[in-house]
Amino acid sequence: MNNSFGKKTIPLETFLNILTNLDIQVLVTELESDKVLYANEHMNNSYNVTEDTRGIPCWKAYQQLDEQCSFCALPELKAHPERIIKWEDYNERTGRWLYN
Repeated sequence: MNNSFGKKTIPLETFLNILTNLDIQVLVTELESDKVLYANEHMNNSYNVTEDTRGIPCWKAYQQLDEQCSFCALPELKAHPERIIKWEDYNERTGRWLYN
């Protein structure tokens, strides 16, 4: 397969298999709704989540909150989609510092 730039691409199934097996937390959400599109096994295990979180707002699925997390970068990403947003945060649920 080739993309519009003439570079080779991999099948979606292969890409998802790679994401699933990474030893880092991978979470993909819809920009407008915060709903989970994809979470890998490492993400779910880190938060002791056993059910399918697709379609559930990330803040509800992983933080058990009723609204968007105070540290969420989505508002900044919406305001400046051309930027790469990076931040560090201590997650009280997991007891870990996260680099996002």
